[in-house]
Amino acid sequence: MKVLIDANIIVTFLTRRNDPFLQETVKLFQFCSEGRFSGYVALQTLPVVWYVLRKFPNSESRGNLKSICNLLKLAVTDMEAVQLALSNTAFHDFEDNLQDCCAQSVGADYIFTANVRDYEGHSAVKAVTPSELLSILNATDDFYAASDTTLEVREQLVEYNATQNAIPVRPHLHIMAYPTAC
Repeated sequence: MKVLIDANIIVTFLTRRNDPFLQETVKLFQFCSEGRFSGYVALQTLPVVWYVLRKFPNSESRGNLKSICNLLKLAVTDMEAVQLALSNTAFHDFEDNLQDCCAQSVGADYIFTANVRDYEGHSAVKAVTPSELLSILNATDDFYAASDTTLEVREQLVEYNATQNAIPVRPHLHIMAYPTAC
């Protein structure tokens, strides 16, 4: 399963801001780090996250953004999609429209966001809250299935993680990072 993760979710995860979805968001990032779904970040999300992180010490901000880049794959789009997004007046927020374009470009099944209402009725890719994504993962039979491919990928992740140090994401949480396209 492929999931594009919206900026608001990444910011909640990294800053531990008071958010009703915080605990579910942390759990879902752990699931992503375990390879239970493929997480993507839109290119334009990275500077948005950096802008929020600027209030923290520079080295901490850079380390946290590097952790996100190690965990998630990069989703980009092209100028044609940007032009279409500019013409699409159904979306009130251009950035949300670009998120949808990036999700489409990687074949994402869902956009993981705290602001589902911003996508409803406009997005080609279904937007889901952290609670909804957890329910989807728990209801999916092949989420727990141990196919040969899933076992092989998990074994590779375990082997890779065993040779790496945990990358800190805020002092009280660690994500095990693995190579991605970011």
